[in-house]
Amino acid sequence: ARKSACAWLQGARHSDKEDYEDAGYDKASEAWEGGYFQGEYSTSAYLKLSFNSYDEVAQQLPQWADALYGALFAACATKADE
Repeated sequence: ARKSACAWLQGARHSDKEDYEDAGYDKASEAWEGGYFQGEYSTSAYLKLSFNSYDEVAQQLPQWADALYGALFAACATKADE
């Protein structure tokens, strides 16, 4: 759920909300289910075989998103700010 994890990081780290995790979940849910574009779940056979719903992914998303992509996301954000 790479796209959902990166969307969670983007939403959580760039949020002005007091509860930054909610902003992360909103972004991740949109990446998972789709909005303007097709969602990650509908385009991935692996995700369809591994998970039945976004809720199964969401509960572990903050920990795994940060562990797997947090440093990369921070480095990209730092480069973009320069």
